[in-house]
Amino acid sequence: MAIEPNRMFDEYIYAAAAKSKSPLTIVPGKAEAIPVEDNSVDIVVGTMVLCSVTSVQQSLKEVFRVLKPGGKYLFTEHTKAPDDWHLLGLAQTLTEPMQLKLAEGCHLRRNPKPLVESVFSKENVDAKQFVLSNTGKAPPDWPPHFLLAPHYVGMATKRV
Repeated sequence: MAIEPNRMFDEYIYAAAAKSKSPLTIVPGKAEAIPVEDNSVDIVVGTMVLCSVTSVQQSLKEVFRVLKPGGKYLFTEHTKAPDDWHLLGLAQTLTEPMQLKLAEGCHLRRNPKPLVESVFSKENVDAKQFVLSNTGKAPPDWPPHFLLAPHYVGMATKRV
């Protein structure tokens, strides 16, 4: 099952599922109000979701709510540039208004790490930050999609 608020993506999601021979049902919904019963899901996977939700904290509380005890939240998100990355921080700040309009409400300057650790407790989160290496399609020494750097990837476990 997948939850996708933007119906325009359904065609692409179903095509990808069919290509990998994975059965899939798309349920309309939002991360802030997941239409699933409490303690009913083994694994939640979120990829580049928290940048565009209305409330990161409410979305993470919903993930925690629907997970069974011992359930896992697997995630990868892009985050705001660290404070000492001045040039990238400035670029993210200047381009974010356009990014919000062109990329489904994607915020470039969010940092989900403290909220993931708050909802799941820091000791239940195994995650790291990284920057994608250059693919040769960007200027030398610049990572691809540099405005979306760095990334935060990991797993959080629901312990009660």
